[in-house]
Amino acid sequence: MKRITPQLVASGKLDYVSVSLGGGNVIAPMGTPHGAYVYLAEGIKEVVKVPVFCIGRIVDPIMAEEILIRKRADMVGMTRANMADPELAQKTKEGRLGEIRPCIGLMTCWSRTAHPEGITCGLNPSVGHEEKFRMTPAGKKKRILVIGGGAAGMEAARVAAERGHSVTLYERQAYLGGQLVIAAKTINRVEMNKPIHYYQSQLKRLGVQVHLGTAVTRETIGRESPDEIIVASGGLPKGMSIPGAGSGQVVQGRDVLLGMAKTGNRVVVVAADGGMEGLSTAEFLADQGKTVEVLIPQYKAGQDLEKITGFHLFYRLNQKKVILTTRARIEAVKGKTVIIAKGSDKGQIENVDTIVLSLGSISNDALLRDLGSLKNKAHAVGQCRQVGGLFESISDGLKIGLEI
Repeated sequence: MKRITPQLVASGKLDYVSVSLGGGNVIAPMGTPHGAYVYLAEGIKEVVKVPVFCIGRIVDPIMAEEILIRKRADMVGMTRANMADPELAQKTKEGRLGEIRPCIGLMTCWSRTAHPEGITCGLNPSVGHEEKFRMTPAGKKKRILVIGGGAAGMEAARVAAERGHSVTLYERQAYLGGQLVIAAKTINRVEMNKPIHYYQSQLKRLGVQVHLGTAVTRETIGRESPDEIIVASGGLPKGMSIPGAGSGQVVQGRDVLLGMAKTGNRVVVVAADGGMEGLSTAEFLADQGKTVEVLIPQYKAGQDLEKITGFHLFYRLNQKKVILTTRARIEAVKGKTVIIAKGSDKGQIENVDTIVLSLGSISNDALLRDLGSLKNKAHAVGQCRQVGGLFESISDGLKIGLEI
């Protein structure tokens, strides 16, 4: 292209050259280094006089400015970053960098290019639906109690406070973020921490009272005396009983990621979630030098994954020698031997130290069911209402924040 592009420019009909790339990196997912492809634009800039644009997971205005200062390119393409926060340029200009909603390469936008409702952003569901989700001041200011500081709860609190409500949020853990914190423990998913930092900044700016390390009871609700209750208590990991499994031989994947459970050197991961959870847990263990085999009950590994994210993930798992076995389930354990069924065939995996469960979530709705007469004030959002992904949880939080 360094030979071809000058000939194209010589026609005098090009105002600029935008340097992109194809293949499995055309839209770079989370885990791709930021600015990874600027060197391509830099190379073309060496041989042409017209302005050169660069692209490739550039989501930070400071990085974009650095590219321009160093004259590596003349213009920076930040399509997804501007979808995540259409006010990115204005907030940058005003020095409000901490208020920018980050693009984390979640790829919801790309996965929805053929969706009947159109393209949108996993962290900003109002993109493409600005009129539907238009922010208007609340007609009547209310006292809002949000129970749960995961994605759905934080978004609901943000939107309600933005509209003028007085909002208090309780989270039983000592930190905000819910399952975002767990997902961020894997090396290629650390950007799941970024939305947490964004929400912390927003909740502080909007004066939301946040109580961490505090479980909510009916007594707590009585003391707060809210006008409306948003229950965003999230999801709990599914479990399963395995005949013959010994004490400590079966652990939850989420506990492994949080460092609350240890595994031996040879691990079987049961990945029934259909998405990232089981497969990224397997990668996490492989990065620790473990020998890992993943049992997947579905016909296809990661059947719910966005395709480019899956392409990158499966490449890494292959490089790390993680074995993926589809249409497989555990029937029993005999000592360190795991008996499996694959369709109508039987098999076994020898010398297994630990079985790790990544089966997805079930709704954590116990508090919601225990509210009694307070239920008429309650609104369930996120996985507490219906198990789903990050996009669904934030969508739920946004909708209820606009409705109350």
